[in-house]
Amino acid sequence: MMNIRNLYTRISFAKQVEQFPVEQCRFNEKTRHNELLITVFGQQLWIDAQSVTLYKAHGSVFCWKDLEEGKYVELNEKNKVCPVCGWWKCHTCDSCRCNKL
Repeated sequence: MMNIRNLYTRISFAKQVEQFPVEQCRFNEKTRHNELLITVFGQQLWIDAQSVTLYKAHGSVFCWKDLEEGKYVELNEKNKVCPVCGWWKCHTCDSCRCNKL
C-alpha cells in the first residue's frame, strides 16, 4: 500500500498553485492504480494517483540505488513522488521503493 504520510498534490488554478494534502488511499481494481482522496474547496475528490504530480512535504533520505554505488544523492520535498509506492523518485536515476523490492 502507498505511504501517504506528508504526501500532497499541487493543482494550478489560473496562475495560482494550491497544495492539497492526501487524506486517504485506495486501490482501484478496475484501473489497477492507486486513488487518492483530497479535499478541494470543501469537496472531497478521489483522483487517480497516476494523473497528478505528487510531492512529500517533510523529511529527506538518500537514494538507495545511488547509495549502493557509493554516491550520496539526497531526496527531499523538491523530488517528485512515485504514484505506486508513495516514495520519492530519484532525480538522477529515477529509482523509488518499487525498484528496491
